[in-house]
Amino acid sequence: MKNALKLIKLCQTYRVHILVCMMVILIWIKLSTDSKLNIFISLAELESDNIGEQVRNGLQEKAKQGRLITTHAPFGYEYHNGTFIINQNESPTVKAVFNYYIKGHGYKKIAQLLEEDNTYINRQPYQVRNIIYQS
Repeated sequence: MKNALKLIKLCQTYRVHILVCMMVILIWIKLSTDSKLNIFISLAELESDNIGEQVRNGLQEKAKQGRLITTHAPFGYEYHNGTFIINQNESPTVKAVFNYYIKGHGYKKIAQLLEEDNTYINRQPYQVRNIIYQS
């Protein structure tokens, strides 16, 4: 709301009028009527909060039901028919990452070791970190 009020003051300074479209109703708001604009901004903020809460509740419900929240598979897996399956080409790299990690190597060193060994798929340090922490 604070940013919106700053924007309103800036528009007032340069005598810019705001045309608001909401639910197919066009409302011309003159910036001299701050109370109308404050009400509109408050309603917009409430609606944004409401949408965010509904999305969070939906994701929590999916998680409770054991359903996938995303179809974006992490490295080493692929999405197929509502579930993740192991990607046979990438799985040796994932296993190597965890073997190196168990031996005490950090993700930067693991990325370096993968690059040195042509058996595995090269991964950048941030990608190695994602493999470790997203499992």
